[in-house]
Amino acid sequence: MEATNRTRLRRMSVFFLIFVLPLFASACANEMAANLHLKSGMAYIEARQYAAAIKELLAAEKENPGDPAIKYYLGMSYHLKNLPDEAVKYLTRAVELKPDYSEAYNYLGLVYDGIGRYDDAIRSFQKAVSNILYETPSYALNNMAWSYFKKGDYESALARFKEAVGQENNLFSRAMLEKNIGMVYFTKGDMSQASAHLSRSLDMAPEFTEAHYWLGKVYAATKKRGAAIREFQEVVKAAPESEFGIRAKEELEKLPGHRR
Repeated sequence: MEATNRTRLRRMSVFFLIFVLPLFASACANEMAANLHLKSGMAYIEARQYAAAIKELLAAEKENPGDPAIKYYLGMSYHLKNLPDEAVKYLTRAVELKPDYSEAYNYLGLVYDGIGRYDDAIRSFQKAVSNILYETPSYALNNMAWSYFKKGDYESALARFKEAVGQENNLFSRAMLEKNIGMVYFTKGDMSQASAHLSRSLDMAPEFTEAHYWLGKVYAATKKRGAAIREFQEVVKAAPESEFGIRAKEELEKLPGHRR
Protein backbone atom coordinates (compact mmCIF):
# COMPACT_ATOMS: atom_id res chain seq x y z
CA MET A 1 0.00 0.00 0.00
CA GLU A 2 2.78 2.43 0.94
CA ALA A 3 4.59 1.72 -2.34
CA THR A 4 1.35 2.34 -4.25
CA ASN A 5 0.90 5.72 -2.53
CA ARG A 6 4.45 6.70 -3.36
CA THR A 7 3.86 5.80 -6.99
CA ARG A 8 0.71 7.93 -7.07
CA LEU A 9 2.54 10.86 -5.56
CA ARG A 10 5.31 10.56 -8.14
CA ARG A 11 2.76 10.49 -10.94
CA MET A 12 0.98 13.57 -9.55
CA SER A 13 4.29 15.40 -9.28
CA VAL A 14 5.17 14.53 -12.85
CA PHE A 15 1.72 15.67 -14.02
CA PHE A 16 2.14 18.99 -12.16
CA LEU A 17 5.59 19.58 -13.62
CA ILE A 18 4.59 18.68 -17.17
CA PHE A 19 1.12 20.20 -17.45
CA VAL A 20 0.20 22.56 -14.57
CA LEU A 21 3.45 24.44 -13.99
CA PRO A 22 3.89 25.50 -17.65
CA LEU A 23 0.30 26.80 -17.73
CA PHE A 24 0.91 28.78 -14.56
CA ALA A 25 4.17 30.18 -15.90
CA SER A 26 2.48 31.10 -19.18
CA ALA A 27 -0.35 32.90 -17.33
CA CYS A 28 2.18 34.86 -15.26
CA ALA A 29 4.12 35.79 -18.38
CA ASN A 30 0.91 36.97 -20.07
CA GLU A 31 -0.03 39.09 -17.07
CA MET A 32 3.44 40.64 -16.91
CA ALA A 33 3.32 41.47 -20.61
CA ALA A 34 -0.18 42.93 -20.23
CA ASN A 35 0.97 45.15 -17.35
CA LEU A 36 3.88 46.46 -19.42
CA HIS A 37 1.55 47.34 -22.30
CA LEU A 38 -0.95 48.88 -19.84
CA LYS A 39 1.70 51.13 -18.29
CA SER A 40 2.85 52.20 -21.75
CA GLY A 41 -0.73 52.94 -22.74
CA MET A 42 -1.27 55.05 -19.62
CA ALA A 43 1.93 56.99 -20.36
CA TYR A 44 0.71 57.68 -23.90
CA ILE A 45 -2.62 58.92 -22.54
CA GLU A 46 -0.78 61.32 -20.26
CA ALA A 47 1.26 62.49 -23.27
CA ARG A 48 -1.99 62.92 -25.26
CA GLN A 49 -0.87 60.39 -27.86
CA TYR A 50 -4.17 58.56 -27.95
CA ALA A 51 -3.66 56.43 -31.06
CA ALA A 52 -0.43 55.05 -29.58
CA ALA A 53 -2.24 54.49 -26.29
CA ILE A 54 -4.96 52.45 -28.00
CA LYS A 55 -2.35 50.32 -29.78
CA GLU A 56 -0.61 49.51 -26.48
CA LEU A 57 -3.85 48.87 -24.63
CA LEU A 58 -5.18 46.54 -27.33
CA ALA A 59 -1.93 44.58 -27.00
CA ALA A 60 -2.49 44.49 -23.23
CA GLU A 61 -6.05 43.26 -23.74
CA LYS A 62 -4.82 40.44 -25.98
CA GLU A 63 -2.50 39.26 -23.20
CA ASN A 64 -5.04 39.65 -20.40
CA PRO A 65 -8.63 40.00 -21.70
CA GLY A 66 -10.18 39.77 -18.25
CA ASP A 67 -8.51 42.85 -16.74
CA PRO A 68 -11.12 45.61 -16.15
CA ALA A 69 -8.44 48.31 -15.85
CA ILE A 70 -7.34 47.67 -19.44
CA LYS A 71 -10.96 48.08 -20.62
CA TYR A 72 -11.24 51.29 -18.58
CA TYR A 73 -8.19 52.90 -20.14
CA LEU A 74 -9.24 51.73 -23.59
CA GLY A 75 -12.60 53.43 -23.03
CA MET A 76 -10.82 56.59 -21.92
CA SER A 77 -8.52 56.55 -24.94
CA TYR A 78 -11.37 56.08 -27.41
CA HIS A 79 -13.28 58.91 -25.73
CA LEU A 80 -10.27 61.20 -26.02
CA LYS A 81 -10.01 60.21 -29.70
CA ASN A 82 -13.64 61.33 -30.08
CA LEU A 83 -14.95 57.80 -30.65
CA PRO A 84 -17.78 57.64 -28.10
CA ASP A 85 -19.34 54.37 -29.31
CA GLU A 86 -16.08 52.49 -28.79
CA ALA A 87 -15.61 54.26 -25.45
CA VAL A 88 -19.04 53.14 -24.25
CA LYS A 89 -18.32 49.56 -25.38
CA TYR A 90 -15.08 49.24 -23.42
CA LEU A 91 -16.27 51.10 -20.32
CA THR A 92 -19.36 48.89 -20.21
CA ARG A 93 -17.12 45.83 -20.35
CA ALA A 94 -15.03 47.27 -17.52
CA VAL A 95 -18.01 47.56 -15.16
CA GLU A 96 -19.31 44.15 -16.22
CA LEU A 97 -15.98 42.66 -15.15
CA LYS A 98 -15.87 44.75 -11.96
CA PRO A 99 -19.36 45.84 -10.82
CA ASP A 100 -18.00 48.17 -8.11
CA TYR A 101 -15.65 50.01 -10.51
CA SER A 102 -16.77 53.54 -9.61
CA GLU A 103 -14.10 55.28 -11.67
CA ALA A 104 -15.28 53.44 -14.78
CA TYR A 105 -18.94 54.23 -14.04
CA ASN A 106 -18.02 57.90 -13.59
CA TYR A 107 -16.15 57.98 -16.90
CA LEU A 108 -18.95 56.12 -18.66
CA GLY A 109 -21.30 58.83 -17.36
CA LEU A 110 -19.06 61.52 -18.83
CA VAL A 111 -19.14 59.82 -22.23
CA TYR A 112 -22.95 59.52 -22.13
CA ASP A 113 -23.23 63.16 -21.06
CA GLY A 114 -21.03 64.24 -23.96
CA ILE A 115 -23.36 62.63 -26.49
CA GLY A 116 -26.54 63.96 -24.88
CA ARG A 117 -27.66 60.72 -23.22
CA TYR A 118 -28.28 62.46 -19.91
CA ASP A 119 -30.47 59.81 -18.30
CA ASP A 120 -27.87 57.12 -19.00
CA ALA A 121 -25.20 59.48 -17.67
CA ILE A 122 -27.12 60.07 -14.44
CA ARG A 123 -27.61 56.32 -13.92
CA SER A 124 -23.88 55.75 -14.39
CA PHE A 125 -22.96 58.51 -11.92
CA GLN A 126 -25.46 57.09 -9.42
CA LYS A 127 -23.79 53.69 -9.66
CA ALA A 128 -20.42 55.34 -9.11
CA VAL A 129 -21.50 57.03 -5.86
CA SER A 130 -23.43 53.98 -4.61
CA ASN A 131 -20.09 52.36 -3.78
CA ILE A 132 -19.24 53.48 -0.23
CA LEU A 133 -15.56 52.74 -0.91
CA TYR A 134 -15.38 55.22 -3.80
CA GLU A 135 -12.74 57.72 -2.73
CA THR A 136 -13.86 60.70 -4.84
CA PRO A 137 -17.69 60.74 -4.80
CA SER A 138 -17.73 64.52 -5.23
CA TYR A 139 -16.47 64.06 -8.81
CA ALA A 140 -19.41 61.89 -9.82
CA LEU A 141 -21.88 64.09 -7.90
CA ASN A 142 -20.58 67.19 -9.70
CA ASN A 143 -20.84 65.43 -13.05
CA MET A 144 -24.33 64.19 -12.22
CA ALA A 145 -25.38 67.71 -11.32
CA TRP A 146 -24.27 68.97 -14.75
CA SER A 147 -26.30 66.25 -16.47
CA TYR A 148 -29.37 67.33 -14.49
CA PHE A 149 -28.61 70.96 -15.38
CA LYS A 150 -28.43 70.16 -19.09
CA LYS A 151 -31.78 68.38 -18.79
CA GLY A 152 -33.25 71.57 -17.29
CA ASP A 153 -33.79 69.92 -13.88
CA TYR A 154 -32.26 72.72 -11.85
CA GLU A 155 -33.49 71.55 -8.45
CA SER A 156 -31.83 68.15 -8.85
CA ALA A 157 -28.69 69.88 -10.11
CA LEU A 158 -28.58 72.07 -7.02
CA ALA A 159 -29.14 69.10 -4.73
CA ARG A 160 -26.24 67.16 -6.27
CA PHE A 161 -23.88 70.16 -6.27
CA LYS A 162 -24.66 70.80 -2.60
CA GLU A 163 -24.15 67.13 -1.77
CA ALA A 164 -20.79 67.29 -3.55
CA VAL A 165 -19.73 70.27 -1.39
CA GLY A 166 -20.28 68.13 1.69
CA GLN A 167 -18.10 65.35 0.24
CA GLU A 168 -15.22 67.58 -0.88
CA ASN A 169 -12.26 68.59 1.31
CA ASN A 170 -10.14 70.42 -1.27
CA LEU A 171 -10.67 74.17 -0.89
CA PHE A 172 -10.48 75.06 -4.59
CA SER A 173 -12.79 72.19 -5.51
CA ARG A 174 -15.29 73.51 -2.97
CA ALA A 175 -14.92 76.98 -4.52
CA MET A 176 -15.65 75.49 -7.95
CA LEU A 177 -18.77 73.76 -6.62
CA GLU A 178 -20.01 76.96 -4.98
CA LYS A 179 -19.50 78.72 -8.31
CA ASN A 180 -21.54 76.01 -10.01
CA ILE A 181 -24.33 76.46 -7.48
CA GLY A 182 -24.25 80.22 -8.09
CA MET A 183 -24.50 79.63 -11.84
CA VAL A 184 -27.60 77.46 -11.42
CA TYR A 185 -29.27 80.06 -9.22
CA PHE A 186 -28.40 82.72 -11.82
CA THR A 187 -30.04 80.59 -14.50
CA LYS A 188 -33.11 80.20 -12.28
CA GLY A 189 -33.25 83.98 -11.81
CA ASP A 190 -32.55 83.85 -8.06
CA MET A 191 -29.93 86.61 -7.93
CA SER A 192 -29.77 86.74 -4.13
CA GLN A 193 -28.74 83.09 -3.83
CA ALA A 194 -26.50 83.39 -6.88
CA SER A 195 -24.65 86.31 -5.31
CA ALA A 196 -24.30 84.51 -1.97
CA HIS A 197 -22.77 81.35 -3.45
CA LEU A 198 -20.52 83.17 -5.90
CA SER A 199 -19.24 85.39 -3.08
CA ARG A 200 -18.63 82.27 -1.01
CA SER A 201 -16.66 80.80 -3.91
CA LEU A 202 -14.47 83.91 -4.03
CA ASP A 203 -13.95 83.83 -0.27
CA MET A 204 -12.39 80.39 -0.80
CA ALA A 205 -10.51 81.28 -4.00
CA PRO A 206 -10.17 85.08 -4.44
CA GLU A 207 -8.50 84.78 -7.88
CA PHE A 208 -11.08 82.42 -9.37
CA THR A 209 -11.82 84.33 -12.59
CA GLU A 210 -14.89 82.33 -13.57
CA ALA A 211 -16.56 83.14 -10.25
CA HIS A 212 -15.71 86.83 -10.76
CA TYR A 213 -17.30 86.66 -14.21
CA TRP A 214 -20.56 85.16 -12.96
CA LEU A 215 -20.72 87.56 -10.04
CA GLY A 216 -20.33 90.37 -12.59
CA LYS A 217 -23.27 88.91 -14.48
CA VAL A 218 -25.34 88.93 -11.29
CA TYR A 219 -24.46 92.55 -10.60
CA ALA A 220 -25.26 93.54 -14.18
CA ALA A 221 -28.63 91.77 -13.95
CA THR A 222 -29.45 93.62 -10.70
CA LYS A 223 -28.39 97.02 -12.11
CA LYS A 224 -25.30 97.31 -9.93
CA ARG A 225 -23.25 98.74 -12.77
CA GLY A 226 -20.16 99.79 -10.82
CA ALA A 227 -19.84 96.43 -9.07
CA ALA A 228 -20.36 94.61 -12.37
CA ILE A 229 -17.63 96.66 -14.05
CA ARG A 230 -15.20 95.85 -11.22
CA GLU A 231 -15.85 92.13 -11.49
CA PHE A 232 -15.50 92.03 -15.28
CA GLN A 233 -12.36 94.16 -15.13
CA GLU A 234 -10.90 91.73 -12.61
CA VAL A 235 -11.40 88.90 -15.10
CA VAL A 236 -9.91 90.85 -18.01
CA LYS A 237 -6.90 91.86 -15.93
CA ALA A 238 -6.22 88.32 -14.69
CA ALA A 239 -6.83 86.37 -17.91
CA PRO A 240 -7.45 88.65 -20.91
CA GLU A 241 -7.11 85.95 -23.60
CA SER A 242 -9.05 83.22 -21.78
CA GLU A 243 -12.63 82.28 -22.64
CA PHE A 244 -13.96 84.22 -19.68
CA GLY A 245 -11.58 87.12 -20.28
CA ILE A 246 -13.03 87.52 -23.78
CA ARG A 247 -16.59 87.13 -22.48
CA ALA A 248 -15.91 89.70 -19.75
CA LYS A 249 -14.72 92.22 -22.38
CA GLU A 250 -17.96 91.67 -24.28
CA GLU A 251 -19.99 92.24 -21.11
CA LEU A 252 -18.09 95.45 -20.36
CA GLU A 253 -18.94 96.76 -23.84
CA LYS A 254 -22.64 96.35 -23.01
CA LEU A 255 -22.45 98.46 -19.85
CA PRO A 256 -23.21 102.17 -20.32
CA GLY A 257 -20.52 104.53 -19.12
CA HIS A 258 -17.76 101.97 -19.27
CA ARG A 259 -14.43 103.52 -20.31
CA ARG A 260 -13.26 101.93 -23.55
